[in-house]
Amino acid sequence: METRKIYAILLSLIIPLFAYGNEVNNPSMEGAFISQPPLGYVAEYWTGWGETGWFWENTDYAHDGSKSQEIHWSPAVGGFESFGPDGIYQQISSLQPGQSYRVSVWFKFRFDVPIGWGQGNITCRVGTDPNGGTNPDVVTNWTGVSDSGGEWYNGPWLNVVTYFSPNGSTATLFIKADGSGEAWAEDPEPMEAGWMAWCCIDDANVSLIQISPDSNVSATTPIPTNGASYSEVTITVVDSNGNPIEDIPPWEVGVDCTGSGNIITQPTQSTDENGQTTAQIRSTVVETKTVSVTVLGTTLSNTPPVEFIEPECNNLFKLHAPDGATEDFFGWSVSISGDYAIVGSSRDDDNGSDSGSAYIFKLSFDVNDPNWYQPNKLTASDGASGDCFGSSVSINGDYAIVGAYKDDDKGSDSGSAYIFKRSDDANDPNWYEQDKLTASDGAYEDYFGYSVSISGDYAIVGAYGDDDPGSQSGSAYIFKRSDDPNDPNWYQKDKLKASDAAHYDEFGFSVSINGDYAIIGAFYDDDKGSCSGSAYIFTPNNIDPNNWIQQAKLTASDGASYDKFGYSVSINGDYAIVGADEVGNYSGSAYIYKREGINWIEQDKLTASDAGGGDFFGISVSIDGDYAITGACSNSAYIFKRSDEVNDPNWYQYAKLTALDGGSFGRSVGISGDYVIAGAYWDDDNGIGSGSAYILATLIGDLDGDGDVDFVDFSILANQWLQALGHPCADIAPCGGDCIVDFWDLAVLCDHWLE
Repeated sequence: METRKIYAILLSLIIPLFAYGNEVNNPSMEGAFISQPPLGYVAEYWTGWGETGWFWENTDYAHDGSKSQEIHWSPAVGGFESFGPDGIYQQISSLQPGQSYRVSVWFKFRFDVPIGWGQGNITCRVGTDPNGGTNPDVVTNWTGVSDSGGEWYNGPWLNVVTYFSPNGSTATLFIKADGSGEAWAEDPEPMEAGWMAWCCIDDANVSLIQISPDSNVSATTPIPTNGASYSEVTITVVDSNGNPIEDIPPWEVGVDCTGSGNIITQPTQSTDENGQTTAQIRSTVVETKTVSVTVLGTTLSNTPPVEFIEPECNNLFKLHAPDGATEDFFGWSVSISGDYAIVGSSRDDDNGSDSGSAYIFKLSFDVNDPNWYQPNKLTASDGASGDCFGSSVSINGDYAIVGAYKDDDKGSDSGSAYIFKRSDDANDPNWYEQDKLTASDGAYEDYFGYSVSISGDYAIVGAYGDDDPGSQSGSAYIFKRSDDPNDPNWYQKDKLKASDAAHYDEFGFSVSINGDYAIIGAFYDDDKGSCSGSAYIFTPNNIDPNNWIQQAKLTASDGASYDKFGYSVSINGDYAIVGADEVGNYSGSAYIYKREGINWIEQDKLTASDAGGGDFFGISVSIDGDYAITGACSNSAYIFKRSDEVNDPNWYQYAKLTALDGGSFGRSVGISGDYVIAGAYWDDDNGIGSGSAYILATLIGDLDGDGDVDFVDFSILANQWLQALGHPCADIAPCGGDCIVDFWDLAVLCDHWLE
C-alpha cells in the first residue's frame, strides 16, 4: 500500500553532531586473545567476568574484520535454562570530563539444538562507569537489545547504543550478555552435550559528540492506517540538506498540550538499524500542536506547528486483555467464528506462573460504535502453574476449545484441553467450562493440546509428542459432543496416526477440522528430505462414523529438506491450506489443496509479494470460503482470494496487513466470513510481551465494519468525496487506495452492494 506523507521542515540554529575517533583499544577484537582462567580466552585490552559462560575467539562470525569475542553456553538438556550474565570490560583513558560520548556495540546470537527442539533468547547489554571503576555491579545505566530464535538459529548482527559523560579522564565500558532457553531432547543419548548458545561481540566504539550550529528538524505525519484510533507525528533531526542524521545523541521532544487534543503517549524515541533516531507522538484527534526539540540541553528554535491527522472510520480493531501484564503472551493463539473471537494468553498467571488464560470477544453491530468487546475471560477450573492454558484455541458457533499442552494429569506435560460453551441465556454473555479432555492413553510429554480445532459436534486435539508408533511420531484425537442434550460431556471417538508414522515426525503439531474432514500436520516428516514435512487428511468411515480413516497424504510438489511443510494447517469445505514456513532461505510459503472426489490436488503455491529471507511466511494459516490468510514473522499477514474465473485455479494476494506497532504480529491468524484476526503476542502496550490482537473487516466497501455494504457505507463515501488528506477509509480502489475518494471507489462499493 502506497503511503503518502506530509513534510514540514522546521528550521533551527543547532545540529549535532561531530564524532572524533574511537577511544577503545582493540574495538573489533582483532588483536590477540589471551587466556583468562577459568573463563577461557578474552581479547587483549579487555578483562572478562562471568558465571556460566566460556569465552573464546570466534573466527567464523565477525561484524568487521575476521574475529569477534565469543561467549558460549552449553546448558543441560530438557526444560528451561538461564545463563549469564557474562561479559567483558575495558578502562578508557584520555577522556574529556563532562563531555558527551556515544557508545556503539554490535552482537550476534546463535542457538543450536543438535537433535530435538528448542528456542532461546539473548540480551546484550552495554553500561559504563563514569568514574572508571571495574566492578560491573555498580553500573546502573545498562542499555540492552534482545534477540531470539528457534533451533539452529543464526541471528543478524544487532546494534546496542548508549551515551555517557565521564566524571574524570577515565571511564569504564562494560559489555555483558545473558539469556535463557529451553530444549527438548528427542533421544537423550545423542543429546549428552546439551544445546548450545553463544553471543559474538564486535566493534565496540566510544566516540566524542559535539554540537554544530547548523541544523534542521523534520516533522513527518504518516497517514494513519485505515481505522487507527490515533494519529502519529514522527520527529527527525536532519542536516542542512534535509538528510536524516545518524547516530544522534539523546534528545528531548516537548509537546504543547494546550487545546482540546489528547496526547495519548509521551514522546518516545527509537533508533533503526542505520542509526537514525526518531521520536513519535500520538494524538487521538485532528489538531495542530507545537513541538520543541532539545539536543544535549540546547533547544532548537523556529519550530512551526505540526498537524495530527485521524481517520474518519474505524474498521480495524485492536484487542487487549483488560488485565494484561508483562509476558502474558496474549495473542499467541487466535480464532474467529462469526461474531465471536477467542485469544489465548498462554503465560497469564491467574492460576500460577504461566498457568494461562483465554479471552472471548464479541462484535457489537452498533453503527455508531462497531467494536469488539470482551464479555468473558476463561481459565481452567483446575489450572496450575506451567499448564500454558491458551497455547492453542479454536471457536465455532457456541463452543470453544482451549489447549493446555503442559497440564500434568497423566504425567508431566501430558497435556489436556477444555471445552467451553456460551450461555443459553440471551442475557448472560458468559462462556462456561463444559468438559475437560485428556487422551485415553495420555502419557509423559505427549503435549496433548498443543494444537486444537473445533467444528460443530467434533473437536480434534493434537499430541505431537505421543510415542505410539515411535518416539515423538505424534497422534491426534477426535472427540464428539454427546448426543444426549442433558449430557454436556465430549467423548473420545478415535485416535489418529499417520499410516507411515515414523520417529520424530511430530504428527499432530498442527490440526484443523471442518465438517467431515480433518487435516493434521507432520512438519518433521522426511518424504522429500529431512524435515521436508507433510500433512494428512482424515474423514469418517462410511460404515462407522466414529472411526476416522486416512484419505490422503499431502506433500509439496516442490518439497525439499527443512521446508517444514505442515507447520500450520487449516481446512474449510473442499479447500485446505498448509504452511511451510522455512521454504527458500526461511522466506516461507503456503500451499492450497482442493478436494476432487477422494483426492486432494495441489492447486496453488502462495508466497508474499515482498518475500524476504527470515520472514517465515506460513508460520500460521487459516482458510474460509474464497479467502485465506497467512502470517509471517515480518510483523505481517497476507490475505489471498481465490480467482473469480471458473477456469483459473489460482489464489491471488488481496491485501497485506501490518500492525501499527509490530509485536510479532502474524504469529497466529484466523479468518471467518468478513473478518480476519491476527495475534501480536510480543506487543508491549501493557508491558513487554503483554500482547495484543487485531481484527480487520475483509469485505471491501464495508466502511463501518458491520458486515454489510449498504447506505451507511455509501454515506461515509459521500462525506469523503474527492477527499485525499488523511487517507480516508472510503479510498478502497485500487486495492490499498490511490489517495483520493472518486468514481473508482464508488464503482467498487457498488460492485459489493448489499454483500
